[in-house]
Amino acid sequence: RIVLSVLFIVGAFSVNLCAIPLTLNGTGEGLNPGDSDPNWTVTLPDSTLFGNAISAVDGGWFSPTGSGTWISTVTSGSVPLGTYQYTTTFEIGAGLDASTAVIGGDWYSDDQNSANGIWLNGVQVSTFQGSRWDGFGDPSFTISSGFIAGTNSLTFRVTNTGGPGGTLVENLSGSADRVPDSGTSVTLLGLALTGLAALRRRFS
Repeated sequence: RIVLSVLFIVGAFSVNLCAIPLTLNGTGEGLNPGDSDPNWTVTLPDSTLFGNAISAVDGGWFSPTGSGTWISTVTSGSVPLGTYQYTTTFEIGAGLDASTAVIGGDWYSDDQNSANGIWLNGVQVSTFQGSRWDGFGDPSFTISSGFIAGTNSLTFRVTNTGGPGGTLVENLSGSADRVPDSGTSVTLLGLALTGLAALRRRFS
């Protein structure tokens, strides 16, 4: 019984501090070619906001492994040269500790270029260029800093050096810990310690 009381204490704190999944959307999820992506916007090389990205296809691109698609500014075909910014947003809601947030996924870019990278809330957090458009190279990335409470913006910069241009972000997921509730923790700890003390007196 003493062991059970100790487990109760551990469980109380575990429930209070457990990681909570974040809601994130990969590119083109559930869309058909030509559809507008409500979760992703594109900023053009001249810094003009294009608007919502378009679900795109190209015969040479890596095939998505899930329900997402590549996105671009056109359904198919070439796009002007330059660096495009593909941005999505997500929330770290009330009751979650933004400093504990972690997100990750797989990123493919057309094209790979030294100007590519990942920005979080306007700050570059990774120089990763993304896996090549045909899937060559490791596409995985992880971000573990730079988050804020409330709305966060996640931007992938992709440089087109000729021909088709676009990006694919899939298997995107993340989590953040609950903010410790000191009142609840103290109450649970007090109850557990009271029960433990009673059991020790009983068996002493």
